Amino acid sequence: MLLGGEKRGSLGKADLMALDMNCEELGIGPLLLMESAAWSVVKVLSSKLDISQHSFLVVAYNSHKGGDGLAVARLLSAAGAKVAVLLACKPGDVTVLEARKNLEILLNLEYSAEVHYLRDSSELESHRRLFESVDVIIDALIGYGLKGKLREPVLSVVRAINSYKGKKLIVSIDVPTGVDVDEGILGECVKADLTVTFHAPKKSFAEESVKATLGELHVVDIGIPVEAELFVGKGDLATAVPVTSKYVRKGGRGKVLIIGGSKEFSGAPALSAMAALRCGVDLAVVLAPEVAANAIRSLKPDLIAIPLEGEHLCTRHLPKVLDEMKRFHAVVLGPGASIHDDLPEVCLEVAKAAVKLGKAVVVDADAIKALASVKQELPKSKSIVLTPHDKEFEMFFEVTIPKEGSKAWVERSKVVQAKAKEQGVVVVLKGRYDVISDGERVKVNRRGSPAMAVGGTGDVLSGAIAAFCCWNQDVFRAAAAAAYLCGLAGELAAEDKGLHILASDLLEYIPKVLKEHDKVA
Repeated sequence: MLLGGEKRGSLGKADLMALDMNCEELGIGPLLLMESAAWSVVKVLSSKLDISQHSFLVVAYNSHKGGDGLAVARLLSAAGAKVAVLLACKPGDVTVLEARKNLEILLNLEYSAEVHYLRDSSELESHRRLFESVDVIIDALIGYGLKGKLREPVLSVVRAINSYKGKKLIVSIDVPTGVDVDEGILGECVKADLTVTFHAPKKSFAEESVKATLGELHVVDIGIPVEAELFVGKGDLATAVPVTSKYVRKGGRGKVLIIGGSKEFSGAPALSAMAALRCGVDLAVVLAPEVAANAIRSLKPDLIAIPLEGEHLCTRHLPKVLDEMKRFHAVVLGPGASIHDDLPEVCLEVAKAAVKLGKAVVVDADAIKALASVKQELPKSKSIVLTPHDKEFEMFFEVTIPKEGSKAWVERSKVVQAKAKEQGVVVVLKGRYDVISDGERVKVNRRGSPAMAVGGTGDVLSGAIAAFCCWNQDVFRAAAAAAYLCGLAGELAAEDKGLHILASDLLEYIPKVLKEHDKVA
């Protein structure tokens, strides 16, 4: 059960990758999950037939799913079955660590299962006897890691498996080989009689064409704890970071517009802009009253600040602001804006325009206070992110939030989820444990340090969320990843500086966290 008892939804490729990495961060390694997955497959098979009275062919590959299959072969043999394994690759090509480990175990046993290798598709006919001599064929080739249409020799093996449809029981582990968990069937795929999938259904399983390939579907528990989904982890960050093209040009990694600043405050929008740049966007531009814009220009040569006449944001700036927004992928609204009479209307019009243009808008600081008076007019859109601290949350939603303390995040999460659903937006409640919700899903970020309870860290977070919104259509996912990133950067800063960090110190550590996840192709 998830927090609050909501039903687990179907999962896509990014969800599954994040889940695997989050499990490892929790100490649940892939080899442990692989063994649990294998036991679950055998349990389902045991419910269907007397294993000891049947023979099995496990068709595997150099993949995690292949490792699952090799573990299944060992367990079936231990249960008294006659088992053969056909690896659709050369012995030395099994490089996935966990698959290699399970292959070594199987080879060490020597007697439990015959292991055969298919070096290329031309050898397939010489292995036909393996298919002919068994009762059950188990597809352990390629799972959710599928990239594009099947290639040789896997394609020929899949055709061979399908040629026994109706003659043998065909079982697919997790996902029939050739089915993309996001996009469905990309070409040819295994047509299973029985599919044993792990943890939750996959997104493409709802498609009619995919349903026909699954056969009888069993969704089995393999011991993944709720914390792997509930707590934001390394996997959430890794899957939210984009792959950068080696031919990328300026603007290709995103452009963020920050609307804020005032006569009183110029540092807040500058921090948001620098955070977005440090995350990896190409351009971060601040639209601010001229006194703030001039101050921002003097802070860093990397910052672009466009001045607006006067000392505060006001309605006469709207034509220019709304026109500038068209050039950007995401918007941060509110840092350093200062409350004054025109601000509610300015913020409301910016939010409406952003939604209409299909751009994410991160609402922070004084913009939250300004919008509280007009929240009934605020569009219900998952592209709007509110980032309040406790007092701002209580003022905006007119509700009392439980104070932070031991496991108080559980009750706080329920309140945040309810209010996010009611308002129809994404909410990031900032605190020692950040709570992120879009009204349906909930994530809790545990990373961070008490040293971060200093002015400006929220502005850094807003800029980071906007950066991730440039790369992810799912704003909830972007917000969760950014919260984790800033929390971890804060931890690293506190390790070096103790309880004496500044918000600007986080800017130094954000690239150090992200460097591990840099991907160029």
